[in-house]
Parts: sequence; C-alpha cells; structure tokens
Amino acid sequence: MNFLRVIAFAFAVGIASPQSQGNSQQASMPPFQFNVNSQLPPNPSRPPVDSIHPMMLMMMMMTIMDGGDNDMRMIIPMMMMMNNRGSSGGTGQDMMMPMMMMMMIAGRKKPKREREKEGESHWSYEGNSGPAYWGDLFPQCNGLSQSPIDISTNNVSPISEPLTFSNYNEGNKDLKNKGTSVLLDFEDDADFGILRGGPLEGAYKILQLHFHWGKDDTRGSEHTLDGREFPLELHVVHTKDGVEDPMNTPFGLAVTGFFFEIDSDEKDNEALAPMIDAFSGIQTAGSKINFAQSGFRLGELMEPVVPISGAAAHYTAYSGSLTTPACNEVVQWINFINPLKISTHQMSVFRTLLDKNGEPIGDNYRPPQPLNGRTVTFYQ
Repeated sequence: MNFLRVIAFAFAVGIASPQSQGNSQQASMPPFQFNVNSQLPPNPSRPPVDSIHPMMLMMMMMTIMDGGDNDMRMIIPMMMMMNNRGSSGGTGQDMMMPMMMMMMIAGRKKPKREREKEGESHWSYEGNSGPAYWGDLFPQCNGLSQSPIDISTNNVSPISEPLTFSNYNEGNKDLKNKGTSVLLDFEDDADFGILRGGPLEGAYKILQLHFHWGKDDTRGSEHTLDGREFPLELHVVHTKDGVEDPMNTPFGLAVTGFFFEIDSDEKDNEALAPMIDAFSGIQTAGSKINFAQSGFRLGELMEPVVPISGAAAHYTAYSGSLTTPACNEVVQWINFINPLKISTHQMSVFRTLLDKNGEPIGDNYRPPQPLNGRTVTFYQ
C-alpha cells in the first residue's frame, strides 16, 4: 500500500499541474465518466457535472482502504460535490487533486507496527497479540532465558541453603483488577516481606503479587511440573534491596511461584478467602480498592509450603524472565513444588473478574518456554 501511495502522489502532482491538465485533454483515452446528469432528466437550473478523473477515484479508494480516520473519509463525498461544480466556475479537478492528496496524508492511519513502536503497543493472551507474537514488539520475549518453563524434578542440581521469609502478614496496599490479572501492591516504606537465602545473594523485598488462571480447572498455571498443569499459579514479586533499576539489572527481581490444586474435599482456602471475597469490588478492568484492613495475610497463605513455621520447603530455582512483556531476563525464579489448596467455588470467583472488553479473564498464562541449557536447582 505504501508503494501505491507513492504512485498516486506522483500522478496527482502531474494531473494538478497546468501542463498535465492540457495534455490530459489531448489524451487519446478519455477519463472515466462519472456523470450523474446522464441518468437524470434535463434541468436548465442545474449546471453540468464534471467527470471524475480515474486517478481521483483511485486515491479515494486508497484513503478508505488504508484505514484513514472516519472524519477524513466523510470529507470524500463533500469533495466529490465540490468537484461537480467545476464547469460552473467553482472548484474543479484542478484543485481537487491537490486537496485529495493532502487528505490522504492527513487522514492516513499509521500501520499497526508503526503505532506500536510509538508507544501504542498492546499485548494479550490470544489472537495476533498473544504470546506467540510478543517477540514482534518486545525483542526480549525472543531471548534464550525466558519464563515460564516446565519444571522437571529429574536430573536437577541440589541446593543446600534454605530460604527465610520475614514479616509477610502485613503491608497490604491496593487490590487491583489490571484487566489481565488481579494484583495486590505492598507498602514500599517498611520492612514487610523480606526474602533471603537459597540461591539469592542479599535481601529481596516484596513489591506485589498476582495470579494466573485458566478458563477451567484443567489449566491456568504458567509453570508446569513434570508436564502437569494446575488451575492457578501465584507469583510473589520481590525487588533486590539497594538496586535502583531492578527491571534492568541481572537478578534485580526474585519471584516466588506457588501452584494451587483443587482440594479433594472441596474445602475453601480460608487464608485466601479475604481476597476472593473482595473480588466483587474490583469486577471491572482498572478498578481498585484499598486492601490495608482486609484481614488478608500472605504469610498465612504461604505457610503450608514455605519455611515460616517449620514447614518442609521443597522448591526449585532457575534464572529466567518476566512472563509478560517486556519479558526482561532479570528474574531469579523460586518455584515451590508442593501445591497449595483451593476449592472449585473459589476458582470460579476468579473467573468473574472482567477484562477491558467486559469478558471474563481466563487463560491468562504464557506457555512454557525452552530451557536452552539453563540449570534448574532443587532444594529438599
């Protein structure tokens, strides 16, 4: 289409010039006649209607097909009417061609890739903006250390250093419907949620948590365990203490991942209940509520599988990336092997949250990425 615009521009300039106007009158092939007078009874009060040059018709069609703004498309009929006044001394084709050319330039809608490079980028979990296409807009999504992965419990290297979790029951801030997930922010001016040990060098502080889930209970987790999928996965995101730009610093982030499976007795997870009960207040994309006094305690939710009160912690660790664009490869991943519990009813409440189109959020997960020779370590 860009090539056609260049041709149209060149022809338009030639047609609009006086010399080309004269030459066109002597051309052996007459212009296409679009003359409404030929189909109407004679009317002395109506001036004759000029024919429309084929190049003008082509330019009109190109403007429409190129996706120009609606306001600019509406000008086309007006310009045709003005063109038809040419024989009575009004505006004719000698003025219409330059005006049409300016209209195409002003009304042209930029191609999708061009708009996205200028900050209008959009990604999703389906269609031509889904995970398979993220790398077209965000080059790091094509990297060799991407997340999530399929976690294999075979042939892994051991870790001897345990993890320590400190003060995870406080610091809740805002609970948000992001349109792609549900997210809880934490206070950044206190010693809430401090993670140390294991594969980490130094201390990491909690930043936020969010979830990934499926449209049904057979899928939804981003990581898989020996090929097994789970209906829900929790990510608790931490930033490295003392690092100013963790999003662009190697191991600037540490993310602890937790699988959820359906409880065999269909019991609700009481530690998760305060958050799920609050979903009714953030149904629509972009909505949020203050969650400071909600009674939700992250430490109590994690306690069955992390070493907060002496629980035996089984986890794997590997170097990876964010699982959403821009897919920065700056994450130390720590994934707990033993899943937490959730009921079918509680899972169904996740699916009442709506995206920006008013549709239920679901299948908001990226598929596992190639390991590409990375080492996965295991602590037991």
